[in-house]
Amino acid sequence: MNYKKSAFVLLLFLQLHFFVGKAATFTVVSNADSGPGTLRNALTQAAAAGGASGINYIYFNLPGSGAASHTIMVNSVLPVITSSLIIDGTTQPGAALSVNGAKVIVQGIGQWSASTNCFEVHDAADFEIYGMVVKEFYTTASAGAFSGGSALALLGTSAKVIIGGINKGNVFYDNGTGILNFTAVAQPVQSNIAYCEIKNNYLGVKENGLDFSVDIQSAVILSYVHQAVIGGATPVEGNIIAGSVSCSPYYDGVNLTIQNNSFGPNINNQTQGVSSDAEQVYFNSNAPTNALLSQINVINNVFATTVTVTNFSNLNFTLQTNYFGTSAAGNKYPIDGPAVSISNVQGTLLIGGADISLGNVFTNAVQAAKYQANNAPVVSAQSSGTVELSHNSVYCSNGSPFVYVDAAYNNKPMQAAINTLSTTTATGTSKPGARVELYYTDKECTNCQPKTYIGEVNADAGGNWVYNTSFLPGYGVMVGGTLNKVSSEFTDPRLYEGNIKVQDITCSQAGGITGAVVVNGASITWIGPNGPISGNGPQLVNAAPGTYILQVNQFGCIKSSVSYTIKDDRPVVNDNAITVTRATCTSNNGSITGLVPNSNVASAQWLDAGGNIVGTNIDLTNAPPGVYTLQLIGAVCTNIYGPVTIGSTANVIIITPGSEQNTPDQCGLGAGGIKGIQVSGGMPPYKYAWVNSAGQTVGTNPDISNLRSGTYTLSVTDNIPCDAASATYTIGGVSAIIDAPLVNNVKVCGNEAILRVNNPDAGYSYRLYNNATDILPVDEQASGIFDIKLKGNINYYYVSKLTGSCESQRVKVEADFSTEGFSVNNTITPNGDGINDYWDIKGLDAYPAATVKIFNRSGQIIFQSIGYPKPFDGNYNGKQLPSGTYYYIIDIGSACSLLSGSLTIIR
Repeated sequence: MNYKKSAFVLLLFLQLHFFVGKAATFTVVSNADSGPGTLRNALTQAAAAGGASGINYIYFNLPGSGAASHTIMVNSVLPVITSSLIIDGTTQPGAALSVNGAKVIVQGIGQWSASTNCFEVHDAADFEIYGMVVKEFYTTASAGAFSGGSALALLGTSAKVIIGGINKGNVFYDNGTGILNFTAVAQPVQSNIAYCEIKNNYLGVKENGLDFSVDIQSAVILSYVHQAVIGGATPVEGNIIAGSVSCSPYYDGVNLTIQNNSFGPNINNQTQGVSSDAEQVYFNSNAPTNALLSQINVINNVFATTVTVTNFSNLNFTLQTNYFGTSAAGNKYPIDGPAVSISNVQGTLLIGGADISLGNVFTNAVQAAKYQANNAPVVSAQSSGTVELSHNSVYCSNGSPFVYVDAAYNNKPMQAAINTLSTTTATGTSKPGARVELYYTDKECTNCQPKTYIGEVNADAGGNWVYNTSFLPGYGVMVGGTLNKVSSEFTDPRLYEGNIKVQDITCSQAGGITGAVVVNGASITWIGPNGPISGNGPQLVNAAPGTYILQVNQFGCIKSSVSYTIKDDRPVVNDNAITVTRATCTSNNGSITGLVPNSNVASAQWLDAGGNIVGTNIDLTNAPPGVYTLQLIGAVCTNIYGPVTIGSTANVIIITPGSEQNTPDQCGLGAGGIKGIQVSGGMPPYKYAWVNSAGQTVGTNPDISNLRSGTYTLSVTDNIPCDAASATYTIGGVSAIIDAPLVNNVKVCGNEAILRVNNPDAGYSYRLYNNATDILPVDEQASGIFDIKLKGNINYYYVSKLTGSCESQRVKVEADFSTEGFSVNNTITPNGDGINDYWDIKGLDAYPAATVKIFNRSGQIIFQSIGYPKPFDGNYNGKQLPSGTYYYIIDIGSACSLLSGSLTIIR
């Protein structure tokens, strides 16, 4: 309980009732505007009696019967009510004039020159009014709405105000406002009503409870009430209200109960068919501070309009057992926008309750095109605290059932998802420990709203949930999760289209639609001009021109985007009627006509094979034979059509395809060739020209040989300049299998030796490798003879045989080096100084049968001996040999290989 507020109300009540005198009763016996026994006179006497007489009463005993006799015409402003007063029209004898018990009519002049209230209450401690019909108090009536003036204006400070009761209701219509509560003084606020009760009244509805006010009015405006009850705990206490209701308190700690009322429909559950925007119900805080908690309970009402809650920073709001867009009997009331709109509210908001009996029904909402265009939901929340939706039924409305409109799709305060659905099991995710409610969707309408409660399950510690049951066939299933009084949005598919970009087709770019974000989509499909398109997901790429929509299917709930059109901005031509006229031989009388440009073509130009502009019209005329392309220039890009060839009317030379005999090249040796090509037409004899890929002429006969692999073009002409034909051929290459060479292992007795291939074949070459896997050889010799030298611990070599690009396997040759006590000097300086004047061959004396030969660069023998009895001294035939390099071969006549190497003479 709010004790501070209760103490304030009690103190105010005691202050206003401290002096209670004898009540005075004033009876209205005349329906005249003024004079003794009139309503004006009774109000004047009551004001004069003041508070000293306690609560005063105005009763009625008008003569005659019927509405005309019991109607009081008011032509000027009535006296202000300044003391406690009860006006009770039900005291009038006779039958009631309204279904809810009113018996007296107070009628104004209609359109008043200034804002005029019928009953205006200033600082009356208690005020009650029953059984009164008040109408025709307004200043203007334009654009279908009344404004200015009111049936009842509460402008002062009161402890208690009661308006209507069971069988004693009032009827206020055709007024600017039905019930107006506002301050009569400037801020700071100095007036208020401690308690206000509004029961069984018709506001904006006429006496029969069926017909509506001529124009929409503000039914109720409450701004300075601490505690109010609109309606009551029983249906007979409820009000029938057509027009807007605004509860916009300027205080914190208010307590409002709105129960068993009908907002929009009459007593037969019918509406007047006007825009529901004109009849909205507002709860809007104007309190400068919100230190005290406010409580608003909205229970068991029927709404044909939107309920808006906004700008509270400390509020408990409960919305239970209400019908939105329908009645308990199933009537349909279209609501233009959302059923409930919540914004800038901090506190706790409960929509529904702990079980299905406390849930609300939401249907027929978001009917106006302007709300549908903005994707308005049935229930919206923005910049607000804990919002809980539980055990409600939502069906047959446009838009999503519940949306946090200011939260990005990936940043909602609470999440829930359904991942799989079979005939017996549903699985999904939410936050750990969340309560997940399952609903059958409204298959008779959208199949996208949670209409019928199935059951609930709690998510486990990992946020996963499983619900097992036998699901009814033909229904979709939707879930919503709640944790710590915060509910998720439901699992209807969401399409976020704010960042969608359409890429029209250009000369260099394909068409596409990107930027769409899909939430809750079991399958995603683009529907194009030729039907569904698979494999794209939310991003459409490589699309043809046309109109597309994005369709999302979430277990039977299908949502579609607005349509998007991909245009083809390419400048193109239709060539169904193209005509190519050949030139006469080499004359400039060829043409290309019949091309039809589309609307994207701004200009065009024809180019020849050299890129020169030869025409600027769609039709190319007066052209010589050749190859042409058409540049189509548009506002977005330039496109190319072609090439198109203008031939000549010369004799046609024909090279018969497939008549050739093609011999491939072998091992890159130039062994390929082409022969047997059949040529006909033209005027023989023919002239032939073979050209390789480098543009070089390689032959002038019909047959060609000695070609390496590659591409070759044959041009055939005759003696007429414009008779010509050409064809291109490809000569492939093959690899031959070559036998490996025969090589004996060698024994090397020095540090150099000769390695020979056995019986080398003419036309081949031989390679020497250090290793079997080396890429480059050590040496290559056609003779198959290699000089080998001792290098480190290498004692083997590899030899291969090759021709052209073909090479045999490598043969391993082992070299047994024996160098102990044997070495050959490779330099002598025969200058007579006694140092290195002779060629020294150590160890050769062990081989007396060895032959030694020295050659000059020309291969002439300049020294030879058997054994080495006399060392070589650099002379030949008694003459000094010049400085330079010479070569030797030593055959020691054993198992060793020949030793060879170079010898340098330095003088």
